[in-house]
Amino acid sequence: MQSKLTLTLAVLAALAAPKAAAQTVCTQSTDNLTIGNGGISCASPAPNLFVAQNSYIRRYTFPGSCTIPSGQSITAVDFGVQLAQAGPAGGGMQPANVRLYSIQTGTALTFGAMTLLRDEPIILVDQTMQIVNTPLTAPVAVPAGRDIVVEIFIPSGTAAQNRYFPGSNGAGQTAPSYLAAPTCGAPEPADLATLGAGFPNVHLIIDLVFSSGPPTLGTNYCTANNNSTGTTGLMTATGSAMVASNNVMLNASRLSLNSFGFFLTSRTQGFVANPGGSSGNLCVGGAIGRFVGPGQIKNSGTSGAINLAINVNAMPSPVGPVAAMAGETWNFQAWHRDTNAGAPTSNFTNGLALLFQ
Repeated sequence: MQSKLTLTLAVLAALAAPKAAAQTVCTQSTDNLTIGNGGISCASPAPNLFVAQNSYIRRYTFPGSCTIPSGQSITAVDFGVQLAQAGPAGGGMQPANVRLYSIQTGTALTFGAMTLLRDEPIILVDQTMQIVNTPLTAPVAVPAGRDIVVEIFIPSGTAAQNRYFPGSNGAGQTAPSYLAAPTCGAPEPADLATLGAGFPNVHLIIDLVFSSGPPTLGTNYCTANNNSTGTTGLMTATGSAMVASNNVMLNASRLSLNSFGFFLTSRTQGFVANPGGSSGNLCVGGAIGRFVGPGQIKNSGTSGAINLAINVNAMPSPVGPVAAMAGETWNFQAWHRDTNAGAPTSNFTNGLALLFQ
């Protein structure tokens, strides 16, 4: 089956993804939130459009593309997806890789000239018109005198009957978008504006996210009650949402001092006010798991915080350890001892929803 460059023309509703205020986003897109009408892919002819091997690429120069704030490194990559659709045997998931390279400033853009800095395997769940945030397992510093090349690598999905088209728009860009697709005669990165018949209005959404610490994961939900410190407990997580990375650190802060606590998890959100006489609110429901194994019950000490590195392949549940799967959302919360007007009680942080990839 002969593959070719195919420009999708289906009109899909666009989605916008907010960026975290605590981070610095380096983008070459005039509009990096809106996914437009067309994405280009090296794929089998219509109507199948099964994806061949594609590399979607942007090259960032510094300080040309943006100025890196002092002390910050690359902690995540955001990229647009117009369509990800796995074949019949894929279970709604297909593999991909997010890769970061360095290359000498001014050097021609070829794979041979690049030095690989990070290769993050990810799982793309079936989706349309989404901005995908991919935290890195460890920060990547920009080497002096070198550019950063970011590649979204899609392996051949013709046998699996996968479909994939990247998120893009024609709103403008400050540097070229590149595509490498050996099956379609482009073994090295080629500027989309001049590739083949030319696709000057396909501007790929691929951003670098900088921060001064580990990437923060998930989205908070549910309202916590004040504890004995006069404020509410805060649930956060750092690391990577990639199941394959198995790198998630749960954090609970603003807790009562020198108090024991542990983390809860469930694939179901809930709300129960003052369960069992607690001063707080339980924000998880259904089959609730408790991280209470050896070394998992923590003391907040003088910092009023606890943390725990978890094994995503063995999440606690009432029926025993369960592996988190890509595409699943798990909810987390921390319980801790507290006092109320001098009387012993307990309390909870707010909840955190984490979508695994």
